[in-house]
Amino acid sequence: MMQYAARAEGIARGRQWLVRITQQDFGYDLRAWHDHLTETNAGGYKWSNKHRGYPKQIESILADADWQGAVSDERVFCFSPFIRSTPRGRHRSYRTRPEEKRTDNSLAVGTEKPDVPKGRVIRFKMNSAESRLFPTGPVGRGGRSGGPGQAAAQPPAEPPQHQTFERQVAVYVPAGYAAGTPSPFIVVQDERSFIPEDAPPGQDGKPRTDLPFMPVMLDNLIHEKRIPPIVAVLLSPGPGGQRTIEYDTVSDRYVNFVETEVLPRITRDYQVAFTTDPEGRATLGESSGAAAALTMAWLHPNLYRRVISYSGTFVALQRNATAPNGAWDYHQTFIPGSDRKPLRIWLHVSENDIGADAPVEQMRNWVAANNRMAAALKAKGYPYQFVFSEASGHVDRRVELQTMPEAFEWVWKGYKTATR
Repeated sequence: MMQYAARAEGIARGRQWLVRITQQDFGYDLRAWHDHLTETNAGGYKWSNKHRGYPKQIESILADADWQGAVSDERVFCFSPFIRSTPRGRHRSYRTRPEEKRTDNSLAVGTEKPDVPKGRVIRFKMNSAESRLFPTGPVGRGGRSGGPGQAAAQPPAEPPQHQTFERQVAVYVPAGYAAGTPSPFIVVQDERSFIPEDAPPGQDGKPRTDLPFMPVMLDNLIHEKRIPPIVAVLLSPGPGGQRTIEYDTVSDRYVNFVETEVLPRITRDYQVAFTTDPEGRATLGESSGAAAALTMAWLHPNLYRRVISYSGTFVALQRNATAPNGAWDYHQTFIPGSDRKPLRIWLHVSENDIGADAPVEQMRNWVAANNRMAAALKAKGYPYQFVFSEASGHVDRRVELQTMPEAFEWVWKGYKTATR
């Protein structure tokens, strides 16, 4: 890691200036400086869309390469993209560009290898007419789109009509799994992003090669003993506006659906059993699916304790009595106002994510939301890892391909098989 001792004098002068105008000293903690200046407006601080949150008055200090270097030395804020993992509660800045080539084996983990035992994938559909919790979905878009990577749509002008629908489900079963044996597992939202047979074709009509297909990755990670032999349950949401109802609503309706309708059917029809140990239960999502993943664990840490989030939609979409500001309330009130829960959380946001230039007070800025999530988790002492990917967008596939193996490895650290 680069050392900045030779330029410490210039960094110290900038820090002294901030201390002088605020009568506070937050060291090299950019988030702490930002929060304090936002609250007090010291030095004429104003939120600046132009600088995505850096104040114009002190942009030359906080955005300066030397300051960032000092942060790197003091707080490990900016890492090389080739460092594989970080200690608890440290931020990691990850830079990715289309022309970059990784020098480690992260990309190789997504490549099929002849000597690696292969798991099997079970695919089936669930008819909503058989569901007690989600029997119908709104016709048409009805709100957010039916997949990650797109901005929120406007609410429908009239109440939507509802109809039954089919939900695609895929189950990855690792090689060597003994039928009926309770297994650690992960629940993955937006199934079609991770299963080749269900992935949408590319713009040229050909099969996609830019998606983080999970079966091959899990085969390799398990074979290399980087993660335990886990089962993966991948679920598609209902169509159109049903996705935001299931994923963005802060309630236990979705996790109850998984627990009472999805998992029991897999066990009944395919003899795949699931551990009841919450330490052996994880959940992953992109965008609104990430909000669903966190909600599963937050509301029921007795069921799920490991979370992976890409471009998490921790913003105000689906409001209710429990969460008046939707998933924005996680970093605004829920996490700061609660005792620490036994959760382990890996989260990511991109530099050019949705709403990057939007005023924070609108609660529709994904970049601000995820930075606030990281700050809230740090303040409470959670084991977490935060990846900020530069030169990238919402649910950026390049970032997923380069980071998902290590995200799985990090989130499963410390797991020991329980006999239940």
